[in-house]
This record gives sequence, structure tokens and C-alpha cells, in this order.
Amino acid sequence: MQASLPAEMPVDFPINLWKLLISPPPLSIFIYKLHLLCDNEICVSLVPDIHSPDIQLALAESHIRLRQFDKALSLLSTLSHTLPVARYQRARLIFKGLGIAADIGAAVAAFQMAHEDGDLDATIDLADTLRDGVIGPFERDEAIRLYLLAANRGSGNAMIRLGNMYRYGVGVALDYGVALDWYTRAVDVGQAAAYIDIGDFHQKGFGVPPDPIKAETYYRSAVKFLGVPETTDDQVALFYCLFHGYGTPKDLNCAVEWLRVAAELGHPAGQRNLGICYYYGHVVNKDLDQAIMWFRRAAEQGYAHAQNDLGQCYFFGNDVMGGAKDFVQAVKWFRCAANWGIHEAFNHLANCLYFGNGTTRNYEESVYWYTAAAEKGNATSQYNLACCYSSGNGVEQDYSMAVHWFTKSAENGYVSAQYSLAEYLAEGRGVAKNLETAFDWYLKASQGNSDNSTYKVAMCYLHGHGTQKNTEKAIKYLKIAADHCVARAQHRLGQCLYHGIGIARNFERARHYFDLAALNGHMPAKNAQARCYYYAHGVKHNHLVMEQLLREASFSNEHSLIFNNLGWCLYMGISRQRDVKVALQLFNDNLRVPQATHNLAVCFAYGVGIEHNIKEAERLFRSVVGILQGGDVEFGISRLKDGEEERQWLEGAAGEGSTNACIVLGNKAVNCGEFGEAEKWFREATCKYVAKVMISDEFEE
Repeated sequence: MQASLPAEMPVDFPINLWKLLISPPPLSIFIYKLHLLCDNEICVSLVPDIHSPDIQLALAESHIRLRQFDKALSLLSTLSHTLPVARYQRARLIFKGLGIAADIGAAVAAFQMAHEDGDLDATIDLADTLRDGVIGPFERDEAIRLYLLAANRGSGNAMIRLGNMYRYGVGVALDYGVALDWYTRAVDVGQAAAYIDIGDFHQKGFGVPPDPIKAETYYRSAVKFLGVPETTDDQVALFYCLFHGYGTPKDLNCAVEWLRVAAELGHPAGQRNLGICYYYGHVVNKDLDQAIMWFRRAAEQGYAHAQNDLGQCYFFGNDVMGGAKDFVQAVKWFRCAANWGIHEAFNHLANCLYFGNGTTRNYEESVYWYTAAAEKGNATSQYNLACCYSSGNGVEQDYSMAVHWFTKSAENGYVSAQYSLAEYLAEGRGVAKNLETAFDWYLKASQGNSDNSTYKVAMCYLHGHGTQKNTEKAIKYLKIAADHCVARAQHRLGQCLYHGIGIARNFERARHYFDLAALNGHMPAKNAQARCYYYAHGVKHNHLVMEQLLREASFSNEHSLIFNNLGWCLYMGISRQRDVKVALQLFNDNLRVPQATHNLAVCFAYGVGIEHNIKEAERLFRSVVGILQGGDVEFGISRLKDGEEERQWLEGAAGEGSTNACIVLGNKAVNCGEFGEAEKWFREATCKYVAKVMISDEFEE
């Protein structure tokens, strides 16, 4: 089919148009190229029998390539009364919402009719909808049946899809051997793009020994048979080869040009990949507006990966697309992509539902999507699902299930899950306590740059939890975590420097790390700063600053020990007038801290600010025996006793390190004329004497 032509090319006639007319390609490509070279009227004048159904169908396909969907729909609507293929092409536009409101149900019904009429392309589209659960539950078995039907009738596209399903384990058990067989069959029926898949298998060692030389051979075959690609599928395949240098020298500029051709012809994967090039600045200048435009074009055609990309652009707003965030639009596109089975979209949609971003908060539905992604091996969703089981949000609280999903995610390399799993193992929550395995996961997470895990590794070495005690390694890991601004690590490193644990004692450096930890919001570090000001360690003595630090720390309401220390300052009248009433209230409100219990017992024992009550004093003292070290508790009880019982408690207190108990025992010996015994106790007191610690530096981890 072509118009009558003169023997020679007329003067000033476009040479590209002349070549096309002399040697026309297949009809649909011929019409399309005519459209590219001249306007519609000239195109029509060069085509005889313009009103024949075949020509009209070719014109409609050309309009689709040019994104002139309204013109295409007009032609297809007329032709659909007589041509089944026109009904099918119109259904594809309706399915993607191109030039007309999307109606997936009607489109799928049309696919079904066209499939029953024997249209292989319709069979494949119908199978795609079943595979991806577009209008209902996933029906992977039926999808495979339809792919097999089309493949057995020679459809290379169906063969590639079957290869992909076995390659990724979608609806069937993952089987690289079967996948490779389908790709090979696709090559045999002329699907040049399948050479690339076979090359990938040999390059990466999927089902065959890795063989870069053989992979290169297949890539070269792909480039050879693709030639100058006419179809958009082949153009995208050539882009892949040129971009990665597979089978041909890498040529990024040429790769992107072929990608642009495919994208401008409406190929959704081409549009999405061109959007990625603009998003990251690959070859082209980075241009977020262009990236979003191409993502949107692909997304509006129903290309699920692009829908997920577009959803992320809306979700992150200013951080990504230079505009305001729009969570409602983000949810819309995430849901579209999720309905197509994109695992990343499962997780994004679940996050929006969990936090109520762009939609009503719905823990139950978020768990549904987390579970869907987790079961597909998405490590992020596995971690998020574990957190749901841990908190009981959207699902019944179940620590054992939390451990199950933390383990899955951790084994997939998700660092946050590795840390959380270590925490559960260390605490024995939802699983048998196992400090050794906990240490292994802390160490693995630390190697994955988890700063909190690095701190935990340090603490394991410091206390010998799950590994051999090693203060040198503890200091090494504390320094790493402290340098990464982990406030707990800065505080603990300061404590090691303050007490000379695993490192030379240095009050100035200790105070430096206490200051850093306090600046990073770690309130117990203010308690340590207060200690420095109390004893003039690394800083000048200043009771007023000490009290101010304790008051600042107490505002956080995080650590009862800080309230106890503030109470002690008020009880003793350190830095200002004594306020026993407030001190007693602070002690009483924070009895879960042994030091506060001890201090309140002292108040009852001596009737300071409260009615004298020996029984209550002894009850409180006894409640922290063996918990509070140093012999102060035992000494306090001894003050409530007399005779032999008093002496037993005093000796117990002395044995625990109480200097006061040694002094009292020495004085009793002097009163009894037992000067040798007195000297023994006074020498013991001298040996044990250290500055009395009134401001405790201990804190809960």
C-alpha cells in the first residue's frame, strides 16, 4: 500500500519522507512515521483507501503513539462495531484511563471478550489483571493457565511473563531453570529482549554457573537482533543494554535518547525510567519537575512502579519534589501501586494508614499491608509488622510473633530489626533470654552503622554480658558511639573517665563528655555534672550550679534518682535554706529508687520532718538490703537496734564497706577498754575511707 510516486524525488521534497514512501514498513509503523513527518491532512492525502478499516485502525494506533488519545478513541469507537481488535484497543485505553475516565471493570470484561475471540494480546492483558489482583483477589493459577495458553500459541510476550514468574517466584515456586527455559523459548520466536534476561542469568549465576563471557554473548545477540528497534519494548531493551554496557560499549547518551523515544511514544516503563534519569541526574540535568511529569505519565497508564514513585514524591514534598507535601495524593498512588502488587507500595501505604497521613488512621488495615509485604520478604515491612505485634496496634499483642518477624527482618539485613531482636533476647521477652545471641546481633547491627547497637556492644564488653568482659574494647566502642552523638555513650564514657574504668582517670575529660551528653538531652548527665560541681572534680566547686543542674534534670521526669538527689540537697540545705518538707515529698514519690527509700528511712528513724517511726524505718531499710551497696542500709538498721543485734548489723555494714560502721565499732571498743579492738576498727575505717558520695552518679540503662 502506497500512493503513486514520481520516478524521481521532486525538488525540495523531504528526503526522509521520500525514503519512507519508497520502502514502507508495516502499515501501523508506516502511518505513524507519516504522522511524525507531516501533519494529519498531508498524511491522509498520501494514503489511498484512507477509510478502509485497516487504515483507520493504523491511524488510531498512530494517534495512541502520539498521545492523541481523544482522536484515537474517536476512531476506535467507530471501528469497534465491526472490528474486535478495535474493541480491545479501546478497552486498553479505558483500562489505563487515557483520554477517558478509567473503568477497570469494563476494560477487563472487554479483555475477556477479546480473549474468547482468540486475541493473544488480550489473553495476556487478562492474565496480567488476574496475576496482579486488579479487580479482586490474586488469581495466579488462572493467570499462569492463560499465559501458557498464549505461549503455546506462539506468544513471545507470554513466554517472557512466564519466565518472570518463575524467576521471582510469583504464583509459583521460584525456579531459575524453568525461567531460563521460557526465556529461551521466547528467543526462539523472535523476542530479542529475552536475550537480555538470559544474559542476566549467566551474569549473576541464576540457575547456571556465573559466566560473564557467555552473558556478554547473549547481550551482544540482544543488541544485534534489536538493531534499530521499531517497537517501544525493543527500544527500552536497547536502552538497558546501552546504559549498562551489555553486549555493546556503554553509551549513556545514546541509551537515554532511545529511552526518550520510547517514553514519548507512550511506553510506561520507558517513561518511568526517563523519570528516574531526571530524578537522579543520570546523563540529563537533574530536573524534579521533569521527573514527576514522566512518573505521572507512566502512573496514569497504570504502571505500578511509577505510581509508587509518584506517591513518594507527594509524600516527601519539599524534600523531593520542591513542593508542598500532599499525603492524600500520596495515599491515592500508593494504593494504586499496592493493588498492582508492588511490595514497596505495601509498606508505604501501611505507614500512611498507621500514622494517619492522608487518610484516617487504621491500625488493622496497616497490619494487613505490612503482612502482605512481609510475607513477600520485604525487610522493612517485616520490622514494622514486628513492631505492631510488640505494641498490640492493629493486632493482638504477641511478643513471640514480634520476635518471629524481627528475626526475619534481621536475617534480611535490616539493621533496626537486628538491634530490636538483640534487645528482646537480652530481656528474654517473647523468647528465652540469651545474652550470647543478643551480643552477636548487637555486634552485627553495629557493623551496619547502628549507633545504639555500638553503645550496647560497649556495655556488653563493660559488664561481660554475652561475651568476655573487656574494658578496653568497651572504651573503644563507647568512643565510637560517643563520637556519633549517642548521648548515653557520652555519659557512660564520662563515667568511665570519672572512675578510671578501662581508661586513666581524668575529671576534666569526664566533665567534657557529661557536658556533651547533657547538651544532647540526656538528663542523667546533668546529675553527673552536678556531682562534679559538688566535689569540684574538673570544675570549680559551686553548690548553686549543682542544684540548678539537678532541677533542670528533674523537669524531664525520666529518672527518679535525679529527684532523690535533688531531695538530698534540700534535706541537707546544700546551696540554700534547708527544705525538709519538699525533700520528704521527693523521697516518697521516687521510692522505686533504692537511694530514695534509704533516705526516707533515715527521716523516719530520726523523726526529721516526719513523725518518728522505728517500725517504718526498719521496713524501708530492709526493703533495700542487698540492693543498695556500701553498707549504708545495714548501718541504718543498726541504729535502730541495741545489744548483740546492733553489733551484728554494724559488723555486716562494715563488711559491706561502711566507714561509719567501722568508726562506731571502734568507739564502742574504746568505751569497753578494748583498745586493740578499737585500733583494728579505726584502721579499717581509714583503709576504706573515701569521700562520702552524697550525689549518686548511678542511673538506669
